Formats: sequence, C-alpha cells, structure tokens
Amino acid sequence: MEQWRTEVVALWEKGKSLFIVSHLEMENRVVAARNLSPLKKSLSSRQQLMDLGLWVSAGKAFHAESITIGVDSDVGIGTSLVSMYSKCRDIVGSHRVFDEMPDRNLVTCNAMIRGCSRNGDMGSASFSFERMLEKTEVTWAEMIDGYARNGVIIAARRLFNCSPHEMRNLVTWTVMIDGYVRIGQLKTARQLFEEMPQRNCYSW
Repeated sequence: MEQWRTEVVALWEKGKSLFIVSHLEMENRVVAARNLSPLKKSLSSRQQLMDLGLWVSAGKAFHAESITIGVDSDVGIGTSLVSMYSKCRDIVGSHRVFDEMPDRNLVTCNAMIRGCSRNGDMGSASFSFERMLEKTEVTWAEMIDGYARNGVIIAARRLFNCSPHEMRNLVTWTVMIDGYVRIGQLKTARQLFEEMPQRNCYSW
C-alpha cells in the first residue's frame, strides 16, 4: 500500500514538473513565439494539452487499479489522488474522489481546498472550509492564499482578520502580504509587514 502512495504522489509530482518545464520553455521562447505562424502556435498549444491529457489518463489508470485491488479506501491513497487530479487540472476528478472517500482527515480536506483554490473554484473551497469541524494553520493559510491568488483580496483580508490568534503564523502573514504585492498594493503590504510579530527569509 505504501508503494501505491509513492507511485501516485510521484505521478502528480511529474505532472507539476511538466507545468514548470512548459512555463520555463515558454518564457525562454517568447521572442521566437512571436514569429510563429498561427498554425504553429495552435499546434504548440495542442501539444501541451495532449501532454496534460496523458498525465490525467495515467492518473485515472492508477485510480482504476487501486479500486481493482481494493486499496482505494485507504485515506492516504485517496488524499494523494485528490491532489493528483487537481494538479492535472481535473478538479471534477478531485471532487469525485473526495466525495467517494469513506474516511477523510485534515490533510485530505486541506488538499481539496488547495485543489479548488488553485483551479479558481473558491466557491467549493469555501464550502469545504466551512464544513470542517477542525482547522489547522495550513487550512487558514490555504484559504487566505486562495482568495488572494484569485484576486479576491477583500475576502482574503477579512478571513485573515477573523482567523484565531493561534492560527496566525509566519505562513498566514506571508500569504496575506504576498496577496497585496500581487495586486500592486505595496503600501498596504509594507504596513502589514511592519505589523508582523516575527519574520523569516520568506517574509523578506
């Protein structure tokens, strides 16, 4: 069973690496891309979609086999599948796995919130957040970061302000500051930075 967890996690890590490599290649070839014909640009986009489709297909194959051998009910494997589907931009698949899991834990719920927010579905992320009876610093940070990344900075700040004192750590402070930086509100970001009770290299 541990081998299955490792293989599933490795799968979505490869998927994540694919996005990073594609992004770097795109950055390095901006000038060249401007000279491409519309047809070549279209083919390039299609290739990226095909690569993504291959990872989704491979993930579904792992999922199907886990059901066949009866380990799909394991909370660790289920959580890995939730993350894998969301990282491959298949948020519907993430929801399906999450909803069908007989048991979930905090890590599973945090993975679902992260998957929804990173795919722009803050409505589902908020719904999952509100249903959680227990929340950790990671839970609060994921929601604040999700709102900030999706441009809903007012909701992010409101959530930050109402978060329990014990849940405000370096991560929650930093993601809130980063949210202001992302939208160019540097003065507010600086003000919040000055209010931080402690800082580290990531804060700077």
